[in-house]
Amino acid sequence: MIKLDIINRLAEETGIPKLKAEQAVDALFHSMKEALARGDRIELRGFGVFIVKPRKRGVAGTLHFDVRVVVNVNCAEWRWLAELLSEHLL
Repeated sequence: MIKLDIINRLAEETGIPKLKAEQAVDALFHSMKEALARGDRIELRGFGVFIVKPRKRGVAGTLHFDVRVVVNVNCAEWRWLAELLSEHLL
């Protein structure tokens, strides 16, 4: 499913115009991006939890060229899907 599928489904199920559905989906994603950028936790009951955790400093490299690069601390997005959704997909 892509963003357009979500917009179309929202428009069909609610009866609102696609333009309004697109604005609603954009506003939702924008709010989620801002919250994650601030380091907030997003919890959608029955769907999942989104948080950003800092990663440890590490070393990356290639086997072919024997080059090592130090990777500084950065953040990784973590997602946990609710058990119900996970079981449905698996």
